[in-house]
Amino acid sequence: MKDDLCIDLGGLFSATSGTEVLSFQGVNRRKLWLDEQIALIRDGFPEFGADCVFIRIGSEKNLTCRLELTGGYRIASCVAGGWLLCTEASDLPLYWIPQPPVIRTLDVQQRILEEQHAQLLSITADTCMLSTSIAILAGQVLDLTLWRFNSDAVTWASELDDLLPIETQSYFTYASHTTFNRPADLYRHLIHGFVYETVWGWPKQKKICDELDAYALYLICAGLRRASGKHLYRLFMQQLAASVIARQQPDGGWRHGEWTELMEEHLRLSCGGLHLLAAAAEEEEGGALALNEALRRGAAHLALQTDQINSGSWLLHDSLERSESDLSHGPFTWVSSRVLGKSPSNMLVLNTQLDGTIALDRARQILGEKIHNDLIASAQKASKAVLAARPAEWFYNVIYRAVALTLLPEDQARALPAPVRIIKRLTWKYLYPQLNRIKTALPRFVMPNGYIERDLALGSFSHAYQSVNIWDLARFRHRFGGDYLDPIIDLAARHTQLSGMRAFWKQGKGQHALGFWTEALYHLCLQDSRPEYRAWLAESMFDVTDAGLGLPPSTLGACAEVIAPATQHATPSPMDPRIRIANLSRGGQIEFLVINTAQEALPFTLLNLPQGITWSNIRDGVLGGRSWTLGIN
Repeated sequence: MKDDLCIDLGGLFSATSGTEVLSFQGVNRRKLWLDEQIALIRDGFPEFGADCVFIRIGSEKNLTCRLELTGGYRIASCVAGGWLLCTEASDLPLYWIPQPPVIRTLDVQQRILEEQHAQLLSITADTCMLSTSIAILAGQVLDLTLWRFNSDAVTWASELDDLLPIETQSYFTYASHTTFNRPADLYRHLIHGFVYETVWGWPKQKKICDELDAYALYLICAGLRRASGKHLYRLFMQQLAASVIARQQPDGGWRHGEWTELMEEHLRLSCGGLHLLAAAAEEEEGGALALNEALRRGAAHLALQTDQINSGSWLLHDSLERSESDLSHGPFTWVSSRVLGKSPSNMLVLNTQLDGTIALDRARQILGEKIHNDLIASAQKASKAVLAARPAEWFYNVIYRAVALTLLPEDQARALPAPVRIIKRLTWKYLYPQLNRIKTALPRFVMPNGYIERDLALGSFSHAYQSVNIWDLARFRHRFGGDYLDPIIDLAARHTQLSGMRAFWKQGKGQHALGFWTEALYHLCLQDSRPEYRAWLAESMFDVTDAGLGLPPSTLGACAEVIAPATQHATPSPMDPRIRIANLSRGGQIEFLVINTAQEALPFTLLNLPQGITWSNIRDGVLGGRSWTLGIN
């Protein structure tokens, strides 16, 4: 049977019938069309002699597509994930397919509705050609990502096949709450040039584009670049930055459409885009025109997504909050009120208020301009006011003692006396639905026991945001200072660590909160030398590893928000992948927290370790099972 379409894969890298979308230091992106059925996005890295093409093939009718590569190539599995296409001819390039070809169904907004691995109808290989045929149904698209390394194939093959253990360990992604386990996993997110979540989002069960995941991936690649010294991660970082810039809308924002057909913008996700652009600009030592312009436009757009409350400016969490009519399209209940002088549709979501203020200040600092100074100062004032509010102390003390009963692990919950179990049941059944009304009548975020509410008006109880709030408060304190934050953060951290909440999360009820809790403790350890924070961080590293979540991105020590790139230190790699490391180094201080996740003792051998480190809890070159050590210069 004759194929409807035949594509020479090698020829895709020389196609010119398209437009240059953007170019900045080290990378240029082109969008090309071979015909009405084939769309290409090509990222070129001329300094490294490498190119990556995103191939999309679709049709309004059923078709069979043949993909061909001449030159006597053979397929070999790759430690980095995917497959290498290798040849004995030394003058021919090396190819890498990081993910199998995927058949997808998309909506008009490019959200993914369905996907599955493509079924290969045939595959042939001989001394001249490698080829395969794939069937594509009408209305579907075939997506394939292909790298070509034009020079020094041996070196590139080594970068992809010779991985340090640190490159195959699991790392937590912020928005999807899934893991990055090896280089090829980048292309589970990076699809036809844009970064997507890897999960089917509630409530529409679609995969959406997400700049917060892009930022997490950027931090992971930055950390692995320093740890391994590989050029590959540098290319990944540039590709992620290019993808975020290319998806930026003319008004400077990004659209997501997770909840409605209005293609609403989740501003917490957009803040991730700003943080990535800021980190990329800092990495480029002064930035590049495209990076700086995208950062300027994104910050200007975010600055418009505000509401004025009595105490200052409040950054919205979602574009639906611009009006009550838009918010009514969302899938959640909410209370309309003018409490604290806000607009009725402002949900007063704390985490985006904090993160948005940080993002605007990073943009101001990197661009070296006095932009948004008044807004940043006003937002700080508003945050301080709402965090300081303490109405109805005794009343909230009673309520949140009852709420704490609902956040106990099963064994503790079953051991409660019968009257207390009744209170627990009444709390989640009757009190939870009224919490937003109570909070808007008596506005308060910081509760007497250290629990911090995510918002005031949404009709949902989001206990997993406890760790997100601590993470954001720690980052907010790092950037702006404020002694008033110290007791808030300390009480919240103690409540999280010492109550039953962590065990509750570990049982699967909001398990992803453990990833943010580890991230929060990393930031607290950078700000505070107390040994108990390091002990808590070690415990949380065990928790996320046991849960299969992986360590969060910042623990690789390459978060430019808190450690300037010039003062970052590479994370050493363990010889045994069961040993995990949090890099707390910054400036002249080198500090590594290392855990052994295995039950048995393991040889304590770290690769690329700086000299002069003194370790605790190491005996005869061995780290005991389920134990941890701290190394400081």
